[in-house]
Amino acid sequence: MPAELSRFSGITAGSGAAGSASTVASWDDYSAKMSEESMILGKWRRRCGYERTNPERLDAPALALRIRQSYREAVCAFTRHPEVWHEWAMWELLHSPSSGVSSTSNIGGISPNGGGHTRGGRNVQRAIEVLTRAQAILPDSALLVASHANIVECHSSRPSDAVLVLERFVSRSPNTLGYVLLQRLSRKYRGIREARAVFARARRSLRIREEDAPCGGQIGGCISPKVGD
Repeated sequence: MPAELSRFSGITAGSGAAGSASTVASWDDYSAKMSEESMILGKWRRRCGYERTNPERLDAPALALRIRQSYREAVCAFTRHPEVWHEWAMWELLHSPSSGVSSTSNIGGISPNGGGHTRGGRNVQRAIEVLTRAQAILPDSALLVASHANIVECHSSRPSDAVLVLERFVSRSPNTLGYVLLQRLSRKYRGIREARAVFARARRSLRIREEDAPCGGQIGGCISPKVGD
């Protein structure tokens, strides 16, 4: 009997060691792939930045087409990366139609009041088109929807329409950040009663369901009993 137990223990220990080695190998493989992906993404972003400097001294319309094509190729390679879509949308919003270059050195920056950044309604329209296309592919990206709402609020004739952008977002992908942004804009444009209604809806929507809870589906069972009970 002790011999059988020792053999069983050896098999169990060997299986555990093999599992740990497999886990480590999987993690190393994942880290290597992520590093490679980050490197390639950085090269694509540098390529887009290089095109924005107009190295070939193109005229404004040709330069805009060249940069836009660079971003199209970048999002084809990294469709599931919201930061690439966001950078493209910010370039569409901030670049000057007369020169084709951005009005700010920080492509990701937007003025809180939008002053001095919008170069025309066509810029806003193109930026929103890019973000709308991106949200169709990444419907749960808070970065994209927050940028969309910000553009509508800062650069459109009806800032309150930004509330509708966030309403659609929390309807298709409810999450805490989406509701926080929606509550802030609802308080600003629709009043405190509407903001409280958003908060109440968020509590109902984000409440943990019993079937989603750990501990065998019993929410109360996950709470450790008090000492002495």
